[in-house]
Amino acid sequence: MLSHGDMAYIPSSVTLWQTNLSGHPNKTKQTEKPQLVLVADSNIGEDTVINGRRKVLLSGEYWMVETKNLYPFSHDRKDAKDD
Repeated sequence: MLSHGDMAYIPSSVTLWQTNLSGHPNKTKQTEKPQLVLVADSNIGEDTVINGRRKVLLSGEYWMVETKNLYPFSHDRKDAKDD
């Protein structure tokens, strides 16, 4: 399970959204290519986690994303190339 501060991978064609103070979506964006994000909420007692969504940080902005679209990121991937 992803925890606050973990890096995560979001595939392309995933919708992210921001909410207003009332909790209603007021801005959306769709990833055009895979993205690396920082998980920015706590996974204990957070209503967002229980409802299947997490807060992430992408390009300096906080967004909500469905947990099913978040994948753990590891620098130790076997298919990663050394540069």
